[in-house]
Amino acid sequence: MSAHVEQIDGAPGAGKTYQLRQRLEKEAAAGVGLADFYWLNFTNSGRKDVEPEIRDVFAGEDTDGETNPTDRAKTFHGLALSLVIREGAVDRDVFDEQIIQQKRDNGPVDPFADFCRRQGLEYDPNESDPKKLLSGTDQTKHTGNTLFAINDYLTATYKPPEKWRHAGLTTRIPNGRVSDLLEAWDEYKRNPPEKDFRLFEHGDYIEYAADQGLTPPVDVLFIDEFQDLAPAEYRLFKLWRDHGPVDRMYIAGDPNQAIYSFRGGSPYYFENTDVDDVADLTDSRRCPEHIAAAAGAVLEAHAETDPRGFAGFDAGGVVRWSSLTNKTGLRDAAIDATDRYQSTPGVLFLTRTNRQLYQLRRDLQDVGIPFEVLGRNRGVWADDDLADMLEVLNGLTAGADSFDADAVRTLRDALTDRLDYAKTFGEVALREDVRELFDRYQSPDAIASRVDVRDYKREALRNALRATAAIRPGEVQVGTIHTAKGLEAPAVYLFTESTDRIVSTYERQPEKAAEEHRVYYVGATRASEELHLIDDYFRGPLAPPLKQARHRLEVVA
Repeated sequence: MSAHVEQIDGAPGAGKTYQLRQRLEKEAAAGVGLADFYWLNFTNSGRKDVEPEIRDVFAGEDTDGETNPTDRAKTFHGLALSLVIREGAVDRDVFDEQIIQQKRDNGPVDPFADFCRRQGLEYDPNESDPKKLLSGTDQTKHTGNTLFAINDYLTATYKPPEKWRHAGLTTRIPNGRVSDLLEAWDEYKRNPPEKDFRLFEHGDYIEYAADQGLTPPVDVLFIDEFQDLAPAEYRLFKLWRDHGPVDRMYIAGDPNQAIYSFRGGSPYYFENTDVDDVADLTDSRRCPEHIAAAAGAVLEAHAETDPRGFAGFDAGGVVRWSSLTNKTGLRDAAIDATDRYQSTPGVLFLTRTNRQLYQLRRDLQDVGIPFEVLGRNRGVWADDDLADMLEVLNGLTAGADSFDADAVRTLRDALTDRLDYAKTFGEVALREDVRELFDRYQSPDAIASRVDVRDYKREALRNALRATAAIRPGEVQVGTIHTAKGLEAPAVYLFTESTDRIVSTYERQPEKAAEEHRVYYVGATRASEELHLIDDYFRGPLAPPLKQARHRLEVVA
């Protein structure tokens, strides 16, 4: 008998996660314990965000092992992998060799490189990951890298090798050989040379769990961001819904935030899956009226995308279409935004492509703006010690009365010079003690110049110290629109330039054109106070969705 499914259809900031939590509280009140459910998301950041919610709901319950709140929040793939491990197909003793991933240490022999060597393919382990190639934000000349990206797409979409052209990638591999190589790669993973275990890529354990009928041993499943399901994942969802012990499912999502077609994601499954109850949430608690109207205008500019009644709960909001032409203007925008909003983050700078993001990161670093990078590669300021050092140095510049003692010790211990200082600190270090500790240095910049870190980190620290404002790294966050999904900030600077390749795809493929409108809708709806549409910073054509919606947006602005 199929599980009872309730769908929560919610616009950005409309409270989907809050509604899921309410269902969890209701289930807990009815007797569901930590071992009786899983809460699934599609990213590790989303998984981490929900862990405190689970801890809060089950604050009084004893927790250990698999009944730990941290274990109940998983990614969709993470739950599939745990089922594969439980079934015995993955051996924990050789886990790091059996679960393989590009741009990661895969043991003594890198299977990706080894396969390409055997097949005469070019492969660079440091090249872009498959998602960047499939999304069109990066390119490669290496035939092996392209082949693995095509394989990822076919696995996610549950398509056979002969459908490889559906991935949308061109390759120098002869057309007649691509299918054979894809089949050879699958065979290599099933029977790797000189190993007595099978290899699994990210999508392989989704397929394996579905093929073997592996179901989670729980009564309830919560699945957030359901609109991101790819066909292989939806196949596993149907197995869990229709077979096994799961009795109730709560699925939340928004078809207008489906922006992962390059890995097979589609709003179709959220819009068409069978459900027993529906909760519609259209009013955004995040986006005020004018920002919601601007985001809605981006959707209205395409025949296949519809705001579906999306509206801001509160009046107001600022929408500006303006120009930034150099890194000095970029610096001033960051300083102005962080002066207005003392929050983490205070401002998001969002680009369409990784190449644009790389330039943005370089420019912000040049002008001394510390920042965090969204996604896996969090940048130089992901080093907490470096952020602590900057906090102390900024405090010395500003004449602060007190300092965090741990941060002071971090800076002291990082210096190439040994400082003989007998006094110890408690939790707080006073100004006179800190000045005495560093009294041999003429200035905070002189201290920074003696920090024993890699050159690029020291340069970033000194540039930030020379800037005209003391900004903490978390106040400014930068990323592509895709990496910002699920986040928000008071001020969002959304760069309007696209690329010739994306424009060409937009003009030739209607379904990709509709998704491009959804991408910019997601970017615009990250803003809770101000949305700035920024022209002229990067080389490239105006993004087609913004070009189509420009008149509507200028009216809103």
